[in-house]
Amino acid sequence: LKAETLGQHTVNSHGVDVQFASPLYIFSMTVNIKDNDTVQTADVSLAASDPQQIDAAKAGKELWLKCRAQRGNQVSLEPGRYPAILGNSVVYYMFGTAWQIFSGCKYREEATALRGKLGQKISSSCLEIQDMTDCSHQGFPMYCDCEGNTGQDISLIKDGKLKNLLHNIASAHALKQPCTGNAGRRPLLYGNIATEIQVTPKNFCILPGKVDLDAMMAHMGDGILVTESFDIFHTIDISSGDFSIPCLGILIREGKETGQVVSLTMTGNICDLLSDVLEVGDNFLLHPMVALENYGIGSCPLRISGISFS
Repeated sequence: LKAETLGQHTVNSHGVDVQFASPLYIFSMTVNIKDNDTVQTADVSLAASDPQQIDAAKAGKELWLKCRAQRGNQVSLEPGRYPAILGNSVVYYMFGTAWQIFSGCKYREEATALRGKLGQKISSSCLEIQDMTDCSHQGFPMYCDCEGNTGQDISLIKDGKLKNLLHNIASAHALKQPCTGNAGRRPLLYGNIATEIQVTPKNFCILPGKVDLDAMMAHMGDGILVTESFDIFHTIDISSGDFSIPCLGILIREGKETGQVVSLTMTGNICDLLSDVLEVGDNFLLHPMVALENYGIGSCPLRISGISFS
């Protein structure tokens, strides 16, 4: 558990002078499980401005799920479309990139899969997504952005509709929308010096449902529980929404685990996935982008009616 102070002070040419400071606690956990001569490893990081809001038990449960998928007998899987449950960390990795489809800058440039869909139905009604300034003292609190705008809680998807986008001053002005306080300089990991003001989330959160993972597996019956995915930044095309993601998981038959499936690739489109969500799990974790220290992704398990696997 590491204690720091997170702060920001913005002074710009329009006379804006805004600053804030907040305590920040970063919690990291690594689990190693020895099974015969093999050791499985999984790790997770959480952040909060209030250390009492860090739920180590939930983090440990997610790590145990990831390690469990690496144990037991491997079973074969014919390529095809299967019902699936995306584990918490899988959803986090997907939306660690896919949040960009909600960017007002990309919407203005028609470079998002959601172009032209503001105000329209884009997802199942059980899915709700918000971008929060401070998610119950979890994640990175962001009370102002790098242009000096006050941070706001923004409803992105509610009742299945695309309600809002994430804006900096330029995108808000171009689309005649209110600025949402989402101006940042480091939206993703890359090597160059980030000087251009772009749109970044604050705490991009899929709000939790009321169903635990065991109930979701029972409701699915037969399908795949995807427990781990790889290559966070190169597997989703933001403009088209198409994705191709290496992953592994557990084969489920009649609601029970029957063996591990490895070397999988799941393919589809993020817009179809939003529409195909049947249930949202209750195990909410807000994962900070620790290397960037400027936003977090809050995820829950999602039960999907079908995804293509090969």
